[in-house]
Amino acid sequence: MSNFLNRGFILSLDYLSDNNSVNAYIVNKFVLSLNGLLDRVVAVKINSYNLILDIKHSTNIPVIGYINRIYPNSFVNITPTINEIHELAKAGAEIIYLDASMKIRPNNQIIHEFYYKIKSVFPELRFIGEVSSLEDIKNIRDLNFDAISIKGDFDLINFEELKSLDIPLIFNYTYKKVLDCNNIFNMGFNNVIISSKFCTPQYKINEFIQNIF
Repeated sequence: MSNFLNRGFILSLDYLSDNNSVNAYIVNKFVLSLNGLLDRVVAVKINSYNLILDIKHSTNIPVIGYINRIYPNSFVNITPTINEIHELAKAGAEIIYLDASMKIRPNNQIIHEFYYKIKSVFPELRFIGEVSSLEDIKNIRDLNFDAISIKGDFDLINFEELKSLDIPLIFNYTYKKVLDCNNIFNMGFNNVIISSKFCTPQYKINEFIQNIF
């Protein structure tokens, strides 16, 4: 399966999206402040409807949208139902990020039933499924997600098992521990997600990217 995103970093704006004072202008300034590293940031991941609207009107960078929402009797909160996808599509997100684990979704849906439904309703959208275990990956390998995002400890990932997957792979980096991202890309990953939560005065995103190459 061909890669629909250029190889490089996906900047997750979760920290910025939680701040109501942040708008597209601030986000654009933030991305441009990467000191010449913009060519390595190939997409932004956003969990705010209004911020997606702003970004789509002010920049051409691909937007990966998701919504965190809690439902009773479900452990899935990353884009858990089709309602969130309707919202994201209306905002203009062309790529949707969702939990693709084996956990039960709202209305007792499993990932297979949910994915077949959303693909039929939104054939024009791309979907990235987040998983955290090899069992999750095996469970969805026949669903033909556009990409799989693996969240977890890099040291515990079984790369031999991943080599058989004909699908773009994304590593969701969730730790401040510096990794050799060249090694991650060489292992076959197309993208690495970096959270804006690391963007503090002591730990800036541009310093992070410079350190891992």
